[in-house]
Amino acid sequence: KHKKWCPQIDRTSSLVNYKFNAAYKMDMCIDTDSIVTDSSRASSSTSTSDTLEKYGQWLLMIPRDDVSMLQNTQAYSAFLQAFDDLKRTHQQLATKELVKNSVADNDDHHRFLQHFAAEDIILRIFEYLEVCALVRIMMTCHRLHLLGEKSAEQRTQSFASPRTLSSKIKVLRAQEQHLGINYSTPPFVRVPILGLSKRVFVSGAGDNEYNGIYFCTGSNGNGFLFSKPRFSLHESDHTSPTKPLLCMIAKRFSGDKILWYMSKEVFASGNYPADTERPVVEIFSFWADMMHVGEVTPDLYRYPSQTSALLSLGGDIAWQPLASTSHFEPPIVEVMADD
Repeated sequence: KHKKWCPQIDRTSSLVNYKFNAAYKMDMCIDTDSIVTDSSRASSSTSTSDTLEKYGQWLLMIPRDDVSMLQNTQAYSAFLQAFDDLKRTHQQLATKELVKNSVADNDDHHRFLQHFAAEDIILRIFEYLEVCALVRIMMTCHRLHLLGEKSAEQRTQSFASPRTLSSKIKVLRAQEQHLGINYSTPPFVRVPILGLSKRVFVSGAGDNEYNGIYFCTGSNGNGFLFSKPRFSLHESDHTSPTKPLLCMIAKRFSGDKILWYMSKEVFASGNYPADTERPVVEIFSFWADMMHVGEVTPDLYRYPSQTSALLSLGGDIAWQPLASTSHFEPPIVEVMADD
């Protein structure tokens, strides 16, 4: 006869507690043999996962020189064959489960992406995901995490290549040049330059396209340049999807005096052939004086003049419209604190 376990005896493991609660509600006792079996299965499943993970970590730590030596051994060939067999078995079992529960829940769709979808298909899908959605998918499994990293690298190649160096060795050489170590001896690499980290918030402008958050995205001969996309609705059909028209804040000379100007990119007016892209021109709308010593802390002098700083000396004028935009309310410009 099987031994019986009653609720008052043992409640140590979470699995037993679960069994106890169910038994208590049904006013019955539970067979101890079934508890031992369930516990053993859970322990065995955990142990198997830990073992596979341990083997995977060991494979990643094998030095490359050792791999070339192992390739000529019988054990290496047997391992590859066993690995392929395990992979096929997993796919077969998972496929059966996928077909069996295809309507049951959404996890099957996740499993399909994790194990069966071709890499090129997943990368193609990832091209259309924004960062937040991509990060959430990358957190589901190791394979999608690796593919997410690969997708990010592919999608940012044209953006990153002119702004960064292609290897850590080049970065190290750039650091040497920056510190004056063998700075006159080849090889030479360019030294990456960082933009300013703070954002600039523009509000209250009569031309609403100027309102929003600006980032430091480049520089000209007079200093740093801050920009944001225009998102102009009436010109959206002509805007390149890879390079939107911009609103910009930058320093320019007015005669012999340098000032801050706010401008935006527009397509040139006129008649152009239908198959010819209209050239982009820059039009200016607002301007402001430079900030003076004592009005802001030294780290803010490189940023666009802040409305609060320009008004701090008792004046009533900060940013102003140009003659051509005098019908527009001038903007309020402030530098945002770092997050």
